[in-house]
Amino acid sequence: LALGLSRDAFGPIVGFLFAVPLLWVVISALWPARADRKCPACDRDTLERLDAEATYGISCSSCGFTDESQSSWLLAEEEGPLEEIVLEQRRRKSRSPLDRSIPGD
Repeated sequence: LALGLSRDAFGPIVGFLFAVPLLWVVISALWPARADRKCPACDRDTLERLDAEATYGISCSSCGFTDESQSSWLLAEEEGPLEEIVLEQRRRKSRSPLDRSIPGD
């Protein structure tokens, strides 16, 4: 072997390389990420979504800080199902800016 490792070390090393990603997936599934609700301006846990129908934009209810481009995906995910929000965003993107028709007509 080129690195000077014995053949006895090969099995445990390969096993370790397969076990680490598997362990990462299991841990991520059991303990998913939580939204950070701490405001960058006032340092309080008072961030909320700017728009209840979108997965972007945050505002602080304490100091009034807003960031319209910040993702609020995790905040939306904690509040309930995301399917309707995502489908509505896709509908908005698929419509032409010049299209003035009412959806569903």
